[in-house]
Amino acid sequence: MTTPVPLLWLGDDPARTRPAAWQTRLAQAHGAQVVPQHAEPVPLRGDWLVQLESVVRSMPRCRLIAQGLGCALLAAWAAYSSSCARVEAALLLGPFCPQPSDPSGRYRTWREVTPLPLPFPSCVIAQPSPHSSLAAQQQWAQQWRSHWHPATDPASQREAMQAWLHETSAQRAFL
Repeated sequence: MTTPVPLLWLGDDPARTRPAAWQTRLAQAHGAQVVPQHAEPVPLRGDWLVQLESVVRSMPRCRLIAQGLGCALLAAWAAYSSSCARVEAALLLGPFCPQPSDPSGRYRTWREVTPLPLPFPSCVIAQPSPHSSLAAQQQWAQQWRSHWHPATDPASQREAMQAWLHETSAQRAFL
């Protein structure tokens, strides 16, 4: 019998999403551990990167789910971390990659995300958002060399997320 691979959750900017969103509940139902971020008054990129690196280094293998701003964090982390080999797969939900010059000032600690391929298998599920167009999300998927799933409604998004969770768990059983 194989040991389940830990699932890590990189949530969105709390100012942009409801804390009890179905995505969060579904990830937690599959045992996802939240990688905490400092979000008051602004989400701090560097602090969150350190949190992610620390959690990934604490385990031999993991899977990642990122939503919105968490996708920008994941891409930034993957560009420099030597711990990427520990990641079996990643699911990115509705990527939002902020500009440091955002007029709200919420993202002043963030840098532009470099569009590098992710060093592990990944899938992007589209999520309509006023902060990130579907075209931009598809472009990120292409640049990250991620599988693109153009879900446009919550039911198809939920179905795609559940399929990914079951697929990555099933693949682990054969490793």
